[in-house]
Amino acid sequence: MKKLCLFLIFFLPWYIGPFIFPIDLNYYHQLRFPFLIPEILYPIVGTSIFLILAFLSTKIISTIGYSYSKEYLRSLFFSYCMYQLFFYFFFTMKSIFLGFTDSMILFISSLILYYETKEINPYLKHWLIPYLLLTIGSSIYLLVTLFMNL
Repeated sequence: MKKLCLFLIFFLPWYIGPFIFPIDLNYYHQLRFPFLIPEILYPIVGTSIFLILAFLSTKIISTIGYSYSKEYLRSLFFSYCMYQLFFYFFFTMKSIFLGFTDSMILFISSLILYYETKEINPYLKHWLIPYLLLTIGSSIYLLVTLFMNL
């Protein structure tokens, strides 16, 4: 029961951003993209990544405790903040450039999270590969989108 509560504490907050900064579909559909990603893919991929991060965080905290995982938690929190800010920059401010900048910072923070995870347990670092691929892929996608919409 304790691990389930911990898991939910790490999983549910990832969904706060779209509620605080609503997704403007009209703005999204007005943009030109290098290729269209089916909208159904976003929640599937996002939920998968959030499940992985919540599982990983629960595993680390339940194994070594809070006091020994401060750097990991700091990195995770920074990555979380950057993810939430993306919705503000991209959909509320309607700025592709700030969305791209945020996605690059998110990629860098995911690299730091990867490093901190490796320091705790080298086996667990492999769980972050999908997150790394998603952040670098979204950064490249937003860069191309930025140039297409100049």
